[in-house]
Amino acid sequence: MCFSATASFAACAATAMAGTFTLSRAQSWRDVPLAAVPIAFATQQAIEGGLWLQIGQGQSVVTAAILANAFAFVALGFWPLMASLSALLVERQRWRRIAIAILFCLAIPVGLYGFYDTHAHPYAACVVGHSIQYLNGKLYPWPLIAGYLACTVGPMALSSHKALKQFGAILALGLIVSLLAFYEALFSVWCFFAAAASAILAVHFARQDGSRAFVRTLKH
Repeated sequence: MCFSATASFAACAATAMAGTFTLSRAQSWRDVPLAAVPIAFATQQAIEGGLWLQIGQGQSVVTAAILANAFAFVALGFWPLMASLSALLVERQRWRRIAIAILFCLAIPVGLYGFYDTHAHPYAACVVGHSIQYLNGKLYPWPLIAGYLACTVGPMALSSHKALKQFGAILALGLIVSLLAFYEALFSVWCFFAAAASAILAVHFARQDGSRAFVRTLKH
């Protein structure tokens, strides 16, 4: 996350609490990937918090490199798969499910390339302004960037669930803000917006659990 180690660890704590709540409200295995999204964001924020400490205090170069590549591994390889799969599993409307399934199929090569790119061209991290910039000396192909955006934002926008649509809207807004104001630290700042959006998922599961409880009450 941008700003500082303190901000990253604070975001980690908040998203971890949100994730603990959402996982406790998962009603079936189909809910689990979506419920686990805040936990994944918490892990990513913890990684970046540790990276802030390494960069700020001039600690182990090896440790900093491991953390930088762990962050890139999650951001580039894991998230396209996680976003599309979690939206796909909770979708019930047939045409939306088909559309999201297509994006999930696209997410497979996009995510695999992200894993490959991180392994073949390791990333380094440096502080630019008040944010962390990730570089590996190689331009990411534009078709894959477009595919990445489609796989991370698209499934949420296509969802029939209001909370997931809102989640996708925040992702899109965060991308625009990151591109315009924090281009050099795009991944770091955009992931902050995504982590902040985890609160919406907590609301989604709270409402879902409440509506099911109401239905059970009516049946009895």
